[in-house]
Amino acid sequence: APVCGVLMAQYEARRQVVQRARHDPLTGFLARAALCDGLDTEIDRPGDHHVAVLMFNIDRFRDINEAFGYRSGDFLLATLATRLRALCGEENVVGRFSGDEFVIVLPHTQHDAAIAFVGTLRAALCQPVDINNNQIVPSLSIGISLFPDAGPDGETLLARAERAMRQASEHARGTYHVAPPYEYARHSDLLPPGPARPCGPAGGQMHLHYQPQRRAGSGVFYGVEA
Repeated sequence: APVCGVLMAQYEARRQVVQRARHDPLTGFLARAALCDGLDTEIDRPGDHHVAVLMFNIDRFRDINEAFGYRSGDFLLATLATRLRALCGEENVVGRFSGDEFVIVLPHTQHDAAIAFVGTLRAALCQPVDINNNQIVPSLSIGISLFPDAGPDGETLLARAERAMRQASEHARGTYHVAPPYEYARHSDLLPPGPARPCGPAGGQMHLHYQPQRRAGSGVFYGVEA
């Protein structure tokens, strides 16, 4: 019996270590690495399917931290996490990407359904939160990328959702932006700004050209090579 008790205690200790490594301690959501694994699992499911990736942050979260303190900022994050968990349940992959940035993975979801979910998300999260007797109404900037249109893998989808989120925040806080299809003609968000510069000396003896790469089976564009 004592040996069994020791083994069970060791097992529970290891389980808690794994749990803490895979989950964010403040919100209980998946941590970044586990989130990426969950997204890859959804993408790798067999058959012709669609996945939407939503990434959002809390507008002016730094100002809230500076005005009310980091504990109040954590309280706000925990409150929104509770609302988000009630909205998404166990069906969707949800993770804390970093700081005040969160990711929701919606399986079997195309463009129109993803946009409709944005409205549901705002209705659930953008309700007043009492912080030190101040009613703070959260505002979200949201980026959306769609599989397979916006990229062939989880890393690309997350990068494009993050860029779309930044664009939404820069254009008008409290809005959303959808990453455009991952096509060569609309690839300016992944290439350096401006035309390819001469690689040779001032005379321009050498120029850099890009060539699209597509999947052999589906024809989906997934990158470029020089």
